[in-house]
Amino acid sequence: MNRQNMVLAGRAVNDGLRQDLSAMRNNLRQLIQISKRNVEIQQRMDELGDIVLQCPDLETLVAKTTSAIKEYFGLTTVTYALSTDFRDLMPQTEPLHIKSMSADKLFFLDPEKLAQIFARSQGPILRGKLDHGSVDFFCLRELRRIHSEALTPLFYNNERIGSINLGSNDPDRYAEGVATDYLRRLAHLTSLALVNLRLRHEVAKKRTGE
Repeated sequence: MNRQNMVLAGRAVNDGLRQDLSAMRNNLRQLIQISKRNVEIQQRMDELGDIVLQCPDLETLVAKTTSAIKEYFGLTTVTYALSTDFRDLMPQTEPLHIKSMSADKLFFLDPEKLAQIFARSQGPILRGKLDHGSVDFFCLRELRRIHSEALTPLFYNNERIGSINLGSNDPDRYAEGVATDYLRRLAHLTSLALVNLRLRHEVAKKRTGE
């Protein structure tokens, strides 16, 4: 091999090494970003857990958790859709001049409709590139702002008790292939909190009846 060929071969090897190093740096940078993101999500999930545990009733839980989730994850709107048997947990009467803390954040659906919507999977239903959000899960004034959504079912044993619904104006925020681990954890945490509130309500109602 003459000198010119050796120089060319050396340059090719160096170019290859530079490309490999650049790819390694990019991969490392992405890994660090993902790790930081996972730590951030874990911290926020812990904070959400604390909020849920401190909520004394359904109205407070809905108001505080929807606001926190919306802020933590940069969403357009967050709502709950619960089975109609949870309606009894809401205040029976409210002052007409005071808007409910859960207004536009809480909807009630028949258990049969919930079972139908979430019949195929216990995981989140992800929908992207939408013209508007789903009517049953978001208030009318928010629908046109929602271009992707995650409808996350709430289960206790085999009972479908509702869903927590995340809406975003980013059409690609929730689409097939998007990781849903934190949504499942959020649903599990919320389901336990809701069932606990329902149990406390039933115990209090029995005591009052006695």
